Amino acid sequence: MKPNVEPEPIRALFSDLRRKDARDAPPFDQVCRAAPRPRRTVPRAAWTVAAAAAVVLGVLAASYLVRPPAPPVVPPPAVTQANPAEPAELAISRWHSPTEFLLELPAPR
Repeated sequence: MKPNVEPEPIRALFSDLRRKDARDAPPFDQVCRAAPRPRRTVPRAAWTVAAAAAVVLGVLAASYLVRPPAPPVVPPPAVTQANPAEPAELAISRWHSPTEFLLELPAPR
């Protein structure tokens, strides 16, 4: 598809625009020297967050290092038999769970 407008007049108009822009623009090195340098400072909020993080880490480290003494280990009570004359194997075989009745199925009607 061919456009209805010839490209040469459009090229000439753009060429004139480029020349006018080049004539009006200041030199690049002059613009770079005149531009203000940004200050590279850390914002106050960043210092606040860093200080809060340091306090939290300090508290965690202190709580980790200063632990209360562990409670003494108490041995479990010795298992005693109801009848000391009875061997332990028999006493264990007669034991019944307190919830054993829950495992029983109801009788059919």
